[in-house]
Amino acid sequence: QVLEITNPRWTEAGLDQRIIDVLSGKGFTSFTPVQGEAFKPVLAGRDVIGRSRTGTGKTLAFGLPALTRIKRMAAENGNLEPSGRMRRGRLPSMIVLCPTRELARQVSVELSEVSKPLGLRVECFYGGVGYDPQAKALRDGLDVLVGTPGRIMDHQDRGNLDLRELNIAVLDEADEMLNMGFADDVERILYDAGSARKDKLQCLMFSATTPSWVKDIGKRYQENVVQIDATSEDAARTATTVRHLAIQMPMGVEHKKTLLEDIIAVEISKEREE
Repeated sequence: QVLEITNPRWTEAGLDQRIIDVLSGKGFTSFTPVQGEAFKPVLAGRDVIGRSRTGTGKTLAFGLPALTRIKRMAAENGNLEPSGRMRRGRLPSMIVLCPTRELARQVSVELSEVSKPLGLRVECFYGGVGYDPQAKALRDGLDVLVGTPGRIMDHQDRGNLDLRELNIAVLDEADEMLNMGFADDVERILYDAGSARKDKLQCLMFSATTPSWVKDIGKRYQENVVQIDATSEDAARTATTVRHLAIQMPMGVEHKKTLLEDIIAVEISKEREE
């Protein structure tokens, strides 16, 4: 109830009260700039290219409106049962491609927290773990699939993953996927995504920079694009609340482990003093 009073934009924008309660419990009281700009166009099904620095809330910038849209579409596409539960065996409605497993896990956790109240299921796929549990999750049915391009493509090749009914495709840190050599994989995944749908696949791209490859992807898979720029050309990649520390040290895992433990201990002691 607090958020409805202090920030009516959330309820006016169409954000589900169950999600508002989750955000309130996490201490959030308002949209960040990129979240505020992205909510309405993403909810309306528009294609978006967003630029924002790391640490500015871009996961929820696409996550909040996209999850709201998926829940609204569930009754139309047959994914919602009369009981109100999501249909077992349903195909993914949204895919989020991330350049690294660490980012994929982080995005998955954030989306899971706000999707559970809506009864939506989020799964995270990446390499280095077995295929069978992931294949079972696909058979059981899920709503949002977060993962790295390589593992997503592996499941397509194995016949486990069908993206032809996909509604929304998200490229998170698209510039990093280019830098890490995933350009061909991403384009292969997008090629068939949403191809069985009558309406167009919604394509969302979020990136700190917009190299030519990102622009080319936009031309091929996006229409009537909404451009969102929550940074500036000379801005740092990360938010001003993020602090970097560079330390020269001897090689070896044990040295790194010891130093990391010391840094964490120092930072914790600082917080206690404050």
